[in-house]
Amino acid sequence: MLEGKRGQFSIFGFMVTAFFCVVFFAGLIYSWGLITGAMQSVGQMNEAHVGELGYVNISQAVDITFGSVNATIGNLRMVALVYILAYASILILTSLLSRMHPIWFIINLLTTLLAVIYAPIISNAYASLMQTNIFNGLLTTFSLPNTIIAHLPSVVLVIGTFMGILSFINLIRGINGEGGMPQ
Repeated sequence: MLEGKRGQFSIFGFMVTAFFCVVFFAGLIYSWGLITGAMQSVGQMNEAHVGELGYVNISQAVDITFGSVNATIGNLRMVALVYILAYASILILTSLLSRMHPIWFIINLLTTLLAVIYAPIISNAYASLMQTNIFNGLLTTFSLPNTIIAHLPSVVLVIGTFMGILSFINLIRGINGEGGMPQ
């Protein structure tokens, strides 16, 4: 059923995914902190009813349930970094393993140049988000993903160059490593 089908990973997809991945995970950490804070404040207001019929210690319930998640939700910063690096690795690995017609090498070159031209737009949009103090400055805690997105044009150029080199190697190597041009 999937015979002859090829997956396509795009350098444009990498840029957009890196941006939205960090913003999504920062929003998730921020909203989880808001939910936990709201639940703890409800628990503190409920402490006035200690000893009454139907009293539930909400603060303790929040600490037991939300507390374990709060201890680990900060790891989403590392998940964002791994996600970005994995996507870059998939792009490079896909160009290493895919056989293509020689015209695609030129198209890959043009696509990389176009991506380098559009990468500063995404990088600047992310920088303006960081300056607006969205999510109470939580975006600034994503140190390595911030560095990647801040230098997105260079990162895209490096990834695109590796993709082009590996595509060119496959072009020279040909089908089954015998040399010659793929049909």
